[in-house]
Amino acid sequence: MFKVNVWTIRLWVDRFDILQPFRGKTGDLLFNQTDVNRIGAICRLAHRKGVKIKNVKQHLESMP
Repeated sequence: MFKVNVWTIRLWVDRFDILQPFRGKTGDLLFNQTDVNRIGAICRLAHRKGVKIKNVKQHLESMP
């Protein structure tokens, strides 16, 4: 969906407290729509606009 590696999303889950996926029965990460929107924001800021990850975190914390 976002054209990033699974390990990248797992890293973001560990790094950003605002991402709160659920664990499925098989241990897969399941994201709600809010988390999907936030992952999209991370992709836009970090990959497309070149914002550093530490600054991305500041932008995300100000999101509703």
